[in-house]
Amino acid sequence: MGSTIQASFLRLLCRFALCGLLQAATFGLAGASSSPDDTEPSTKPSPSVIADWLAQGERKQLSWRVFFSEPTLQYDQTNVVFVKVDLPFENLKKKGKKHDLHFIVSATDETGRWSNGNAYRHQPLDINASKDLAMTFTASASFRPGRFRIAAIVYDTVDGKRSVTFHRVVVPPQRPESSPELFRLFPRVTFDTPWTSYNPSFLVTTQRSIQMDMVIEFDPHFIYKKRLYRLKHANLPFMSAAAALTRLNFENGCVRVSGLNSLELGTLVPPQPAKTVDWEFITTRLGEKNLQERTRVSVAELTKRPSTDGAPFFERHLEQLLADPPCPVASAPPLRVLAIITEGTDFVERTSYSKIESQCQCVVFYIRARFSSKPLHANILDSLELGADQDIDLIETLPPRRRGIQSERQLEDAAPGDDLRGIAKHLSPKVYDLGFEGPVEFQQAFFYLVETLKNLSSETVPPLN
Repeated sequence: MGSTIQASFLRLLCRFALCGLLQAATFGLAGASSSPDDTEPSTKPSPSVIADWLAQGERKQLSWRVFFSEPTLQYDQTNVVFVKVDLPFENLKKKGKKHDLHFIVSATDETGRWSNGNAYRHQPLDINASKDLAMTFTASASFRPGRFRIAAIVYDTVDGKRSVTFHRVVVPPQRPESSPELFRLFPRVTFDTPWTSYNPSFLVTTQRSIQMDMVIEFDPHFIYKKRLYRLKHANLPFMSAAAALTRLNFENGCVRVSGLNSLELGTLVPPQPAKTVDWEFITTRLGEKNLQERTRVSVAELTKRPSTDGAPFFERHLEQLLADPPCPVASAPPLRVLAIITEGTDFVERTSYSKIESQCQCVVFYIRARFSSKPLHANILDSLELGADQDIDLIETLPPRRRGIQSERQLEDAAPGDDLRGIAKHLSPKVYDLGFEGPVEFQQAFFYLVETLKNLSSETVPPLN
């Protein structure tokens, strides 16, 4: 019964493209709960040894429970398979109280040849020092479309026993792509790949040079409760999608990225080449801000109201970008492109809109994540971060006492509006609206963006379905 519930929970997480997050969280908890023994830990089995184990086929010398998720499309355009293994202590105890466990996940390419890389975990274990009931390992493998075979291996160096199992993975082909070079730099299989990394990039070839500015707005709206208010910052799915867009790599042109917190008049990412954007820093910074703002408010903050200068701040930033091309180009005239990536931003009442005086002579893509309400994966994140039974309270710094109010889910009002769209429509006669609510819709918008850029460079624009 327990394994069935776990499998259902994992399928739910993968449905919302959170396999990688769960992998990190689960493995971190598993590693922390099992104390190493006093012996010298062994090293990772050599590639030749692993190859021999794979060639010898399935084996079950260690009692275990294995779960393979279905391939799930991610915002980075890979399809992830999540692997989870449980080793019950009641069975391990029969072979001794101390163990030295190695967990390996490998996969074949489409020719049936095993990949040179793999996912690997190592955990010395003293059952007497652990309060858990099982040792848990997790890992992930990401695939491009095709047919593959994935293997999970657990090996105990203490008694030399191992278990090996195989699972077939079928990733359906994507729609016919007008850009066959788009995934040229992508390997067929990768392991434990963080979405915060830049590589590999999406290669795009165009007839004219592309000068693209991407402006990411990280603050959708304020949350109010009487005199209290706080910012709602971008969530992980939004940042995953934005990170994928910043990996566009024009063979003839460039991409410059900037990121704003317009509602608090801040710049999170100063204008810089796309490949230098540090998404690990961004997610850490916003995570810290979210935690602080969800749990603490000072007396000084109760006496002020949100700024009404958010829109002028955003407009000034656009004007500065448009006055300064992101890079020189070899051919003239280049195609100037502005992409605004947002969840839709609600500026506060009485905000003034100065409006940009002249149009930018550019093409504008307004790319909005349309999360209709607080998504389920955000609730799961709350449980992972704070504990499922822990209340979310705001705390005054002076005087030092708890201020009991409602939880965040009760604080939120209707879905945010789209004040940024009003700014975008004044920039250019060519404004393309692209919306998405998950990885599948994002893929459609992403392909349309690439196809449109290629056709604009040859003066042909595809219809938006």
